[in-house]
Amino acid sequence: MTIPAEPAIVRRLWPVERAALAAHLLRLDACDRRLRFCVPVGDRAIQRYVDEVDWLRSDVLGCFVAGELRGAAELIRHPRTGPAMAEASISVERAFRGNGLGSALTSRLLLSARNRLVRRVDMLCLADNAMMRRIARRHASVILSENGQVSGRIVPSPPTPGSLFAEAAAESAGVARSMLDIAVPPDRPAGLLRRA
Repeated sequence: MTIPAEPAIVRRLWPVERAALAAHLLRLDACDRRLRFCVPVGDRAIQRYVDEVDWLRSDVLGCFVAGELRGAAELIRHPRTGPAMAEASISVERAFRGNGLGSALTSRLLLSARNRLVRRVDMLCLADNAMMRRIARRHASVILSENGQVSGRIVPSPPTPGSLFAEAAAESAGVARSMLDIAVPPDRPAGLLRRA
């Protein structure tokens, strides 16, 4: 387990950040790629996957540590059901696990689902994906196991003014902290910014 030197930032990713998403997924080793995609995938398949993300139908969230994308979560709405049903997937780089990054991504993902009127979120994973099984046990109302796969079904609550405000506030804070990372050169500690 690696302890991040600074707090993680969870925020929405945008299409212009495809390269950061691809770099994160490409840093996953062969085992973690299989756990994330449920099949073995190579570099070209990952790049193709990122190139084909439908940003209008998906919410893609990123977890940044020291300005680098170290975890990602996707909420993909099923085209035939409108916003009613969606599938969730989460990945966290091995060296950054055990620090709550997966939980932070899941919480934001479920808040996003709730505010987009998603009535059911399915989390599918292989039976040996311990991280996703823990997340499913924590959040899912129904867990099914069949043919080496585990499926967790989550039923988000309806949106409220409070949940809409919570997402907007979290996103604003994440963007503001990301802008600070960009504004402060890596060789200058952020604490010096306040005294400048």
